[in-house]
Amino acid sequence: MFTNLTFDTVNIIILIILLEIALRFYYFYRRKTLTLFIDSPLLKPDKRTSKTLLYRNSIFRSYEKKPNIKKGLFISNNNSFGNTEDTSLVKEKNTIRIIILGGSTVEQKFNENSEVTLSWSELLEIKLKKKYPHTKFEIINSANSGYTVIDNNLDLLTKCVFFKPDFVFLYASINDAYLQPHSEFVYDYTHIRKIPNFPNMIWTEYIPHLKFSYISYYISELFMLLSKKILFLKKKNLFFYTHKNNREFKSDYSNIEYPIETFKSYLRSFYGICLANKIVPIFAPWQFNEELVSNPIKYIDYDDWDTKAFINLLESNNKSICDVAKECGEERGIYLDLFKMEKDCFNSAGQKNDWQHFSSKGLEKISEDVFQKLISNDLFQNRIIKK
Repeated sequence: MFTNLTFDTVNIIILIILLEIALRFYYFYRRKTLTLFIDSPLLKPDKRTSKTLLYRNSIFRSYEKKPNIKKGLFISNNNSFGNTEDTSLVKEKNTIRIIILGGSTVEQKFNENSEVTLSWSELLEIKLKKKYPHTKFEIINSANSGYTVIDNNLDLLTKCVFFKPDFVFLYASINDAYLQPHSEFVYDYTHIRKIPNFPNMIWTEYIPHLKFSYISYYISELFMLLSKKILFLKKKNLFFYTHKNNREFKSDYSNIEYPIETFKSYLRSFYGICLANKIVPIFAPWQFNEELVSNPIKYIDYDDWDTKAFINLLESNNKSICDVAKECGEERGIYLDLFKMEKDCFNSAGQKNDWQHFSSKGLEKISEDVFQKLISNDLFQNRIIKK
């Protein structure tokens, strides 16, 4: 009896070893790569941290990144800014401090291959320091994924002004544009926004997994497949927690003038806050290439998507940005008339239909365009001279 038990145990071990070898060959055949240790397919590849775990509620700003996130595509410092280095509330003497507000197209630290890279705000800081070696520049990235102009204004009013910036650059429009063509549009965006309730954990990250076992990997992959096909469990992105119905609704452009005027009003609030706090506001049109525009992430119901109408909306918002900058005046604010970007400046070539975020070329181009426009601006030059 003992002999039979030992024989069965040995057979089981041999079968496990053979299965491990076979699965390694299968994995190599499918992926053209092989590693000794493998992470669970249930975990995200970007440093094994779900994006929704990186954010927290904020009393006045709806939500923001948690502080001191040091790894991955979405980092933060001690004050929840998207910078590698910590930021002090007290600005050093003779320092030019620039804060950039916006959404994920400012926050972005990834390229078309989902590789961690420098954000365009970091590239801009490098260029300014090289151009003016005797002036200390500090660019603070205060952008957060999904932020609208309302969120940016609240961020500016309740947080950023206390860091005493010399300039505040608002680069926004896209997240407003996705919410504007709504039949029940409300001026404060409550027709689609809700009070977020972020999770403290993602349950799939706590399913046991043996990193040295490909059997464990494929069991997890099978579980993931069954959870989607049978249990109908869907991955919840950031917008699930911040927007009603995961931002899915039918668009309605019949009364789009009112949402556009609302956006314009918030732009006026932006420069009003800046001027009241002796800050120079910086405006710029939100960059896109109209040949790439599509509805990639179900912000609006696919059956009702109107590409031409949405492009017109983006152009109208950019016109509003230009108009409000003119109202502010060249002696008080800066408008950067950025050059149009080519198609290869966006992620559409790397990630399907991602026409919003920049490719590596795009990150370099927007940083260079902003840099060139800034250094040729009299108001910017005068502020540097005074320092």
